This record gives sequence, structure tokens and C-alpha cells, in this order.
Amino acid sequence: MFVGVSIYEQKIYSLASDGHVYVFDKERQLIKWMNIRVDRAFGCQVSEGRLFCACSDGVLRVFKTDTLQHIVTMARPPPLGQTNILVGVSKIKIPTNDESKFADVICCIVDETQNRVVALYSDKMMFIWDIRQFD
Repeated sequence: MFVGVSIYEQKIYSLASDGHVYVFDKERQLIKWMNIRVDRAFGCQVSEGRLFCACSDGVLRVFKTDTLQHIVTMARPPPLGQTNILVGVSKIKIPTNDESKFADVICCIVDETQNRVVALYSDKMMFIWDIRQFD
């Protein structure tokens, strides 16, 4: 079942719930596909040659649109039931283990003007990522 679709440079990028990306040309012919290796996917968006995929377990992956080469997997949020907010502390490292559970990334949207991607998580968190380093 497809959960996301985006069009870029006359190609259609589709993301299936099982974590497979499919790329179709303007004649609707399948030209590329790959498994992004996630348990579940929820949506995708293409922006300026990058494919952003919102996935389960806090995973937000970014790929090049022309080759589907992996660019980066964004850092996951704090595990469910934990926080990283303390007054006067700018960065906290919260230890994780194999038992840690993370909120799903249920949606992502790219703001091309500000070079940001907004990720919405299943536990009502929202992260705003600066994506200028990908240029």
C-alpha cells in the first residue's frame, strides 16, 4: 500500500508502507526501486534532489533522487517516556538500549525557502531540522 507520493523532474517517487521506494517515469514505467530497510513507512516528500522518508521507530531517512543513494538518517528523538529538556543545559545525551522504543515519524514536510524539514512524531513531538548541510 502506498503511503506517500511526490513528483520531481518528471519522475514520480512513491513510498510503500513496507518501506519500499518506487520511482516511475512520465510514461508510468518503473525505473528504480529499493528497500529503505524500515519496519514501516508513513510518508515522503521530494525537494531539490532529495527524497525524505518518514518511518517507524523515529527514523527519518534522506536519499538522492537521481541515484537513491542514502544521504543521511536523521538522529532519532528521545526514547518514549524520556525527555532531553533540562533548564540551563543545551545538549543532553540520553542513553538508549535494545529495549528503547521511539515515536514514529508520521509526516515530514520540507520548507525550501528556509532550508528546513519539519518532522511530526506519533507522540505529538515536532522536530525542525536545518538541511542546509545537504546542499
